[in-house]
Amino acid sequence: KWLSEKCGVEVSLPTEKQWEWAARGGSDKDFWFGKLGDNYGAFENFCDAQAVKFAVNGIDPQPRVNPEPELAFVPYDSDVDDGNLVMANVGSYKQNPFGLYDMQGNVCEWTSDNYSETLGGRPVEGKKVVRGGSWRDRAKWARVSIRKDYAPWQKVYNVGIRVVVNDAAAAAKKLRSVPPMQDSKLTRLTVPLKDNVAVSDGNKPKGK
Repeated sequence: KWLSEKCGVEVSLPTEKQWEWAARGGSDKDFWFGKLGDNYGAFENFCDAQAVKFAVNGIDPQPRVNPEPELAFVPYDSDVDDGNLVMANVGSYKQNPFGLYDMQGNVCEWTSDNYSETLGGRPVEGKKVVRGGSWRDRAKWARVSIRKDYAPWQKVYNVGIRVVVNDAAAAAKKLRSVPPMQDSKLTRLTVPLKDNVAVSDGNKPKGK
């Protein structure tokens, strides 16, 4: 509500179905770019070989030079290097077929849905659905079918938001009066999110 009033355009968090439709980008695989085990270095920011940089020395901690892999302190995908240890700027990786960046990596994303034990199953009181993976997650925990849950009041270090514009026509009219962004690397694409899809863990969305 606050952001809608600030922007002058109605926006909201995506539903779980909307998020998955956008994240898949038309794919029925683990990721919009392929399957688990594929090299994701050019596509998403997950917990990869960069994690060895978490190893530090000294009272004023400084990164070790050529640290041993076992000093990473966190589980990581040792066979991939996506070039970033933590969060990266939007546009650092390739966009999915819908023109969206970082749908499955960089940071996980809140949805507007209450969490349930299974999709459409028994609700879990006091929990909201979070989807996608982050710089802290290995690829296996960032697959498009993975669901996470947090209390809505939690400030989670690797979870962010992505908003849905609910009135594309009003937004287009409003944005015509906004000066262009200075960073030409960042692009914006309005995708007509579909809420008439049925999704299930690991399966391609199908129309109702």
